[in-house]
Amino acid sequence: MDAGQRAVAETVARERAMAAFEPQPELGLPQTGTLVALRERRGPGRPPGARNRRAEDVAREVIERLGDPLVMLAALAMTPADELVAAGLPLAEALAEKRLAAIAVLPFLHQRKPLAVDLRNQQVVHLTISTGAEPSADSGESGCNGVVLDAAEIVENQRISGEADGPV
Repeated sequence: MDAGQRAVAETVARERAMAAFEPQPELGLPQTGTLVALRERRGPGRPPGARNRRAEDVAREVIERLGDPLVMLAALAMTPADELVAAGLPLAEALAEKRLAAIAVLPFLHQRKPLAVDLRNQQVVHLTISTGAEPSADSGESGCNGVVLDAAEIVENQRISGEADGPV
């Protein structure tokens, strides 16, 4: 297959691949910009999240010469405290180094658990700001179990920073 036939074959393959991503409204799926993004070519430069080639070369060189820092930290975390004490560290400092090494290695070995949020608790909170008038029976404020704030008292207790009577 010569270069011209190869170019034609690649063009046909590309068109077939793009035809698979054609909008299909009969499926009822939302027609968003994701299909357009698949068709567009990437611009110049590295894509987001891609590593710099120089940084990868330096990392590879460091690992070849000195070893993987992650492996070293894991080894330190698993080293018995007696060996670290025998190497000249005080016991408290040896235990602290083991703990810090374990903390540094932990994200590479285990994912952080997602934050659990209880959405079943639907407690209603009532906030009443009073204007200073006595609550009437039909306003619903008379049986309030919460805190009732008097707006006049709030404004009265506000101070401007820099006043002569001291810091706020």
